[in-house]
Amino acid sequence: MPNYDFLVSTKEGTIIRLLNTLATPRFFVPSEKLNDLLVEYRNLIVSFKDSINIIKSYLRNNYLFLMTDKTGVLIAKYGKVEFEDGLIELRLGASFAENSCGPNAISLAIKLKKPVILLPSTYPQGCPSSLFYYSVPLVINKKNTICYLMVCSSINIVVSEIITITQLLKDRIIDKYSNSCNPKKDKKIGFTEKQQLILELLSKGMTTQAIALELGVSPNT
Repeated sequence: MPNYDFLVSTKEGTIIRLLNTLATPRFFVPSEKLNDLLVEYRNLIVSFKDSINIIKSYLRNNYLFLMTDKTGVLIAKYGKVEFEDGLIELRLGASFAENSCGPNAISLAIKLKKPVILLPSTYPQGCPSSLFYYSVPLVINKKNTICYLMVCSSINIVVSEIITITQLLKDRIIDKYSNSCNPKKDKKIGFTEKQQLILELLSKGMTTQAIALELGVSPNT
């Protein structure tokens, strides 16, 4: 019996309604294996932290950023969010695989190989339901998925803002990581002038639609 329903697919991701899930991961990798993972993904973790350090000054709301390996094991995190249903246990090494905590944004992104959106209204009764979850695969060379990024935030934040910030962060992490894998390029990585302007306007409370009009571009650009 499926644990979820597909609602609609958009350019930003597939919106899914959960029928049942678990609130807390049941499985954690042993400390020795976790240490091996942290070494294996060191360049990605550094890229994640460096990108967060740049973007956090533009954030006017609370966000929780999570990065997992290709199987859904948590290897990096930043930030926190509060909600009335409580907070799932989020220590490094937690598995977001479906057999560990039921279907969730990360496990579904892994299964579908595409971005996944979980809106508060799509959660079954009794599960944490006051957060918006957006999970995206990080892909290099158009085919190699290297990890997964999930962003959680309050329902009080405009969905388009969360999606825009996630996409900008994803692109920056990929650029930083790709550059670290090829040090001969010695390329300085940062947000483009347009990306930085988008972040500045978001931090001032402008909607993505208003920003698109301001810059003369499509909201999906």
